[in-house]
Amino acid sequence: MALRLLVRLPTLAGEISPNAKVLITIIEVGPPPDNIGLQITRARNHQNVIRGIDFAALDPQQERLRQQLALLGVTYYYRPSAEARTRRDDAFTLEEAIVALACLSLPGLSSDEIQRVGRPTHAIDFVVTAKNEVGRLWDQEGTYYSRLFNDQTSGLRMCRNVQMFRFIDQILAASERSEGSYHRRMFFRHGRFFVMAFVAHGSSQVLARRQPTLSLEDRTLLSQRTNELGELIYAESQPMQAAKGYLAIFKNLTDSQPLADGVLKRLSEIDQQRRSRLRAPESVPESST
Repeated sequence: MALRLLVRLPTLAGEISPNAKVLITIIEVGPPPDNIGLQITRARNHQNVIRGIDFAALDPQQERLRQQLALLGVTYYYRPSAEARTRRDDAFTLEEAIVALACLSLPGLSSDEIQRVGRPTHAIDFVVTAKNEVGRLWDQEGTYYSRLFNDQTSGLRMCRNVQMFRFIDQILAASERSEGSYHRRMFFRHGRFFVMAFVAHGSSQVLARRQPTLSLEDRTLLSQRTNELGELIYAESQPMQAAKGYLAIFKNLTDSQPLADGVLKRLSEIDQQRRSRLRAPESVPESST
């Protein structure tokens, strides 16, 4: 039960008008649960215009991550603010972090992974959601958020995800701008998250490093892999593009998962060819006797 009262305030040193009034809400809750404050905050804010991501600020994990990042000299904005809108190398927002984690931090890319552990647990599922329904990622009552933000999520790892996301996104955006072909421009525009997932899939050692920023070696390696994988994925996607556009392909799992399986198969073939060349014995000249 909620009761609203208008309370007349006393005059304090002439600073408050004797006619001033304040609105108070009294809420009867009974025996309060442990998270009563969170429940009241949610209920009250639903009366105002508020985005779903703003409720993520109530998650204690976000404050833990902010404190960890502050020790690294990085500012993490998980609440809306004017400062958060200014792009800085040493700062990022919750919106940016959650998309970077979705695109870069999850293992498993193939249909086999889905069969083993169920959905949503693999990278392509999260990538499609980031492209098509990003709001589902920060829904704390949904199935995605707790996979991205939990006790195992560290500020350092999240920071490296964001740094990688920004760097790879710049490369793919430059590729889009430089392309003269319409289909290739659309591939690099709509397939960025998909390409990022494959770059991360093969760059676990880069993600695991203990520095908050990318080194020159990291950037060189990521740049090479992004360009190579971008071309490989584009080649695999061309037969699909004949039937529908790239926006449709990368916005649904029905198309994106088969494409991912095809890319993984092609990468496996390339790896096997490389291994065969390494194992092949050097040719020995025939004996003249």
